[in-house]
Amino acid sequence: MAEARTYRPDIDGLRAVAVLAVIFYHAFPQTLRGGFIGVDIFFVISGYLITQQLLQPGRSIKQFYIRRIRRLFPSLLVVMAATFAFGWFTLFASEFAALGKHMAGGAGFIANLLYWGESGYFDAASTTKPLRHLWSLGIEEQFYIIWPLLLLLWVRSKRTPDQLVFGLLIASFTANYLLRHHLAMDFYAPFTRFWELLLGAALVLATPQQNRLANNFISVVGMLLCIGGFVIITDANPYPGILGILPTIGAALLIAGGAASAVNRALSVRPLVAIGRISYPLYLWHWPLFAFASIIAADDLSLATRIALLAASFALAGATYHWVEKPLRFKGIAIQRARILLATMLALGLMGGATYLGHGLPFRAIDRTYADNAKELVRPPYTDQACLDMMGWHDEQVNYCRFHDVGGKETIVVIGDSFAHAAFEGMAKFLVPRGINTLMLGNAGCPAIGSDHAIPSCGKQADAMLQGLLARKDVKRVFITSRASGYLLEQNRWEIGKPSAAAREWRAGMQATIDRLNAAGMKPYTIVENTTTGILAAKCVARPLRRGVNPCTLPRSEVEARERPYRWLVSQLKHTTVIDTMDAFCPEDTCRMIQDGILLYADDGHLSVSGSYFQAERILAPYL
Repeated sequence: MAEARTYRPDIDGLRAVAVLAVIFYHAFPQTLRGGFIGVDIFFVISGYLITQQLLQPGRSIKQFYIRRIRRLFPSLLVVMAATFAFGWFTLFASEFAALGKHMAGGAGFIANLLYWGESGYFDAASTTKPLRHLWSLGIEEQFYIIWPLLLLLWVRSKRTPDQLVFGLLIASFTANYLLRHHLAMDFYAPFTRFWELLLGAALVLATPQQNRLANNFISVVGMLLCIGGFVIITDANPYPGILGILPTIGAALLIAGGAASAVNRALSVRPLVAIGRISYPLYLWHWPLFAFASIIAADDLSLATRIALLAASFALAGATYHWVEKPLRFKGIAIQRARILLATMLALGLMGGATYLGHGLPFRAIDRTYADNAKELVRPPYTDQACLDMMGWHDEQVNYCRFHDVGGKETIVVIGDSFAHAAFEGMAKFLVPRGINTLMLGNAGCPAIGSDHAIPSCGKQADAMLQGLLARKDVKRVFITSRASGYLLEQNRWEIGKPSAAAREWRAGMQATIDRLNAAGMKPYTIVENTTTGILAAKCVARPLRRGVNPCTLPRSEVEARERPYRWLVSQLKHTTVIDTMDAFCPEDTCRMIQDGILLYADDGHLSVSGSYFQAERILAPYL
C-alpha cells in the first residue's frame, strides 16, 4: 500500500518535459514531430499521483473528488470562458456553434468522445478547434470517476489492489493493441487509453528499489525511452498502439528511479520545476492561442508569431497559476469552493450547449457584417452506413461511399476520387425534388479506372467500385469525375498530340471504364473538373482581425493554357458525353472561387457544399 506522500520536485520536472514537448510540437510541428506524446507522460504521472492519494490511510472518495475539482476547475474555467469570449467576436456562426459544442463537451469531460465522433469526417482542421486539446482531460476525468469507485469496492472486498490494477492494465492495453488500426477509436476512446494511467497506478504498488546504482540505471533507461519516443514517433504513426509503450514505460521508469537518481536530480532543477508547476494552465492556454491565430491568419504562422504565442502562453499560465489556481485550490473552505466551481462549470457547459443548439448565435455582429463562408471549409462525411448496406458491403471497400435514398426507382451515380466525393452533396440535393436517388463511390487519389490500367495502389479498390456499380439494375446514368488534370499535368508536361505515357495509360483506362458502363446499359458522362487554383479557400474568407484577404481569382487564360493538353486528351474519349465546367467557374475572363458572395471551394481544389450545388444547378442540370 502507498506510504504517506512526499513532494517530489523531479515529477514536476517531468511534467515540464511533457508540456514543453506538447507546446513545441504545436509551435514547430516539423521540428519535434513526436512532441504530442507528452500527453502520455502526463497520463502516467496522473495515474501514479491519484492512486497514491487514494491509497493513503483515511482518505475518502469525497475528499478525493473535492481535491480534483479544486485542482482542475479553476484554470479550466478561466481558459474556457476566455476562449468563448474571444470566439464571440471572431468566430462565424458555424465556427461558434462548434466551439459551443466542444465547450459543453469540455465542461462535461467528454471532449474525447466528441472528437472521436467527428474524426470520421473531412472535418475542419484541428488548428481551427480552439478547445480540441481538452480530449486528454476527458480521458483523465473519466478515469478519475471510474477508478476510485472500482478501487474502493475492490479494497472493501478484502482483496489487494494488485489484481485489479494489473488485470485492468492488461485488458486496456490489449484493447489498444487489437484496435490499433481503428485510428480514431484507439486514440480517443477511454478503454484504449486507461492502461497508460494504470501503468502509473501500478508504480504505487511496486516495491521501491533501494539500490542506488539500479535506480540510476532505471532512470537512464526511462529517459532514453522518452527521448526515443520523441524521435521515432510521428503523427503519421498509428497511435498509441505498440509505440505508446515508449513514452509510458519511459515515464514509469523515471518515476520508479526515485528523486535521488542522477537523471531525476537533473529534472529537479528550479527552471524545470517552475514550468512543471504551471504545466496545467500552460497546456490549457497554449492551444487556443495557436488555434485562434491560425483561424485569423489562414496561413502558416510566421516564426515571430509563433514565438510571441509561446511567450503569451507562459505569461497567461503564470498569471492563472498564481492569481486563480493557487487561491482557489489552497484557500477557503474546501467544500464551499468545490460547490462554487462545480456550479460555474455547469453554467459554462450549459452556455456552450445553448450556443450549439442556437446554431452559433447568428445574431452577433460578426454574422451581420461578414458572410459566414467558414462553414464551406468543412467537408461532408466520406462514408455512410446507408451506402454500405445498399452495396452489400460489411466494411469499406472504397474510401468514399455515400447513398441518398429518396425512394426513387432510378439512382444516379458519381464515381471517381475525392472530387466525386465533393460533387455528391450538391447532386443529391438537386435530385431530391426529382425523386431520384444519388450514389457516390470513390477512392482517394485514384481515377475511376480498373486494375488493368490503374495506378498499382488503386487497382483493387477501383475494381471493387466498378464491380459493385455494374451489379446495380437501377442505375442508368454515371458521372465520372476526378482531379485528372493534376494527375496528368503536374509532374509530366506534354503537348497536344504527344501525350506522356501516364496520359496514354489514363486515356486507355478511362476508355475501358466507359466501355464497361456502356456495355452494362449505363450512360457515362465525363466531367472536366473545376480547376485546382493553388489558393487555400480559407484565405478567401473576410473576417475580423484578418488583413489582406485574397481575392481568390485567376486569369482564365492562365488556366486554359495550363489545362489545354488535358482537355484535348478528354476529347479523345469515345462513347461518352463530356461536360466542361470552365464557363461556369471561369465566367468571362476570370476563374473565381467566390461567386455571388458564396465560397465555392473547401480548399484549393475541392468544391464546398455550396460549390457542389452550384455545379449541379449551373452545369449538370441538363444531364440530371
